[in-house]
Amino acid sequence: MQVVNQRWNGVVARLEIVVGGVAETTAAPTVKVRRESDGNWLATGGGSWGASAATNAMTHGDPTNRPGCYFYAIPSGDLIPGAEGYNLVIEAPAVGSMPGPILQHVRVELVMNDELVLDSNTGGSLGDTLKRTLRLRQNNVRTVYSTFNASDQPLTGEVLIYDGSADLLSDTGPGWAGATGKYEFVATYDASNRLVSYVSVKTL
Repeated sequence: MQVVNQRWNGVVARLEIVVGGVAETTAAPTVKVRRESDGNWLATGGGSWGASAATNAMTHGDPTNRPGCYFYAIPSGDLIPGAEGYNLVIEAPAVGSMPGPILQHVRVELVMNDELVLDSNTGGSLGDTLKRTLRLRQNNVRTVYSTFNASDQPLTGEVLIYDGSADLLSDTGPGWAGATGKYEFVATYDASNRLVSYVSVKTL
């Protein structure tokens, strides 16, 4: 099972189909979305949750610039804030150059908007790497992104550390003068958007 971190108000199922170096553009993948808190499934078309699993069609987002890349964004009205995850069951029947059907299970772990997140096919994510590297689990932290790649993954930014939650909530950008610690980071990815390297430098 693939585990990814995503913002609680922007959960997206993604699937890239490439066979022998050639993108498959005629697939018809679907996704089933299960809410972990109560085990209910998102209805077809969204709008409600129920006990029976239902499917939603994934969209071929940009056939010209990103052929073979499909996605389904859970409607924002069906998402709620809080520490609640989702299980995605992504399926695609055999078609075109695909040698067989696809079945992929993804667990989405949710974070709030000021945490660093990254969809990753590896065991961890960039957000987890940051927390381990900087020992941020016991701190009040804000991550500010500066640049992104074409897949909206963060390339550069800074991690700001505060003495308390009140300091974090009252601080404002772009100067972020209330922070008592700062780390600037640079991340690189491979062609499949997997994290290749992460470098952070303490600047405050």
